[in-house]
Amino acid sequence: MTTSAFSADARDYVSHIDVKVVLLDGIQIANLMIDHGVGVTPVATYVVKRLDSDYFDEV
Repeated sequence: MTTSAFSADARDYVSHIDVKVVLLDGIQIANLMIDHGVGVTPVATYVVKRLDSDYFDEV
């Protein structure tokens, strides 16, 4: 895990070893934090509305 990026040599190395190693770089870590709400604060929320056609049905 790094907050930076892994070198091509590091990525190549882990692709050739028997032990499964997952490399997480800074961008992946940030995306996971955002997706799971860890260490982040929402700054805006948007409501998307659709027309309710049942409201306009005649009786």
